[in-house]
Amino acid sequence: MFKKLLLVSCLLSIPATNFVEADGYKSQGEWGDQVTMKRKKGRKKKGRPQKQFKKEIESWVKTLPEDQAVQAQKVFHYLMTSAGVAKGYERDKNHQKSIEVLTKRAKLKLPAFFSSAPAVLGLHKAQSYHMIARSYLKQDKTSEAISYLEKALAEVKTKDAKMLKSMISRDLMKAYKKNGQSEKAFQMMEQSLNEASSGLNFE
Repeated sequence: MFKKLLLVSCLLSIPATNFVEADGYKSQGEWGDQVTMKRKKGRKKKGRPQKQFKKEIESWVKTLPEDQAVQAQKVFHYLMTSAGVAKGYERDKNHQKSIEVLTKRAKLKLPAFFSSAPAVLGLHKAQSYHMIARSYLKQDKTSEAISYLEKALAEVKTKDAKMLKSMISRDLMKAYKKNGQSEKAFQMMEQSLNEASSGLNFE
């Protein structure tokens, strides 16, 4: 029971956005003071979904036997550590090492009991592919970036990942345009519009 409570405490100290928010892949130094100010202003808006995320995690962990709770802790620790190490390599412009770390991260096989976990926790593969794609974009390797962005988008299958799907789609549209594939970018824009208007009535 003590180990389970320790795990819950550990998870609740992790910002929810670390699991799914791609905007955090760049350091504040790269974004500059203007973006830092925008983040500070946006903290209140992010507070409510983050609290909800933590409640879902806490509720889920409480349902696990102690041995599974310990295993879950190992998984979370690896996901957070590997993402942090990859970001560090990116800050040092060591793109190859960053991509190596993220490629291994994407191959992580979650334990079977994670099938009952909040859906957002199963997005590590999509997130890893997205980070790899952004690394390639920094290197002006647009074709490679497009390949991984398409993989990332294919991995986002849950309705609970709208924010991540939106960011991947945005980067993919930009990459298509940069690669001279404007038609594909326009097709994605039309698809996004159709999805947004689905179920609505118009005069």
